[in-house]
Amino acid sequence: MFHGEKLLDELLNPRLTSRTAMAETESVEDLAKLYDMLKADAKSMVRDLSEGIGMYRFTGILLLYLSLLGFFLVYLTENPVPPPGWWRIVADVAALALGIAGAGGALFARTKYRQLKTKYSKLFEVADKVR
Repeated sequence: MFHGEKLLDELLNPRLTSRTAMAETESVEDLAKLYDMLKADAKSMVRDLSEGIGMYRFTGILLLYLSLLGFFLVYLTENPVPPPGWWRIVADVAALALGIAGAGGALFARTKYRQLKTKYSKLFEVADKVR
């Protein structure tokens, strides 16, 4: 059915037209309720959004320290006091993987933090003026 046939069906079938109008009215009413809820909780929502964005920064810093720990563990296992063995290779690979994964995660979290901070900066400015 092409677009013209649908319009013709709506014009010829008043029951179909009223059903469509009722669905649109309900949709508008639902949006009005949503906007009322947003207005009522706007300040707390902005604060929660800001804290959520701040969690990316915290996570990035935490992952950076985790990666540094991984690289430090590689350094420690390279200079063992007991004689080297297969455990040393496993420990090196695990610590190196920890370091690389932590550094990648820190980079991702920092990038996401910057993107969200930039995206919502105007919203935060307006919220600071309202407080």
